[in-house]
Amino acid sequence: MAASKQELLERAWRATDAGWAKQQPGGWNRILIYVEDMEGRVQALKAAGLPLRNAVETGPGGSQIIIDDPDGNPIELHQPPK
Repeated sequence: MAASKQELLERAWRATDAGWAKQQPGGWNRILIYVEDMEGRVQALKAAGLPLRNAVETGPGGSQIIIDDPDGNPIELHQPPK
């Protein structure tokens, strides 16, 4: 029998409490997809009606934005610096 979502969440919390699954800056809880044209991708996502978690953030490491897949899992789009 497969574990319920609640059971999986409880296991994840226990793992975090054990000290081996603490999140660090940059995030370990998302899929990362590299893109070459962040502005174009964001425009296409908005046109398709997808909600964006944040505005595009740009820094020395490049630009990023986070969206959710249909199940609510975070996906980071990242454009490296030019």
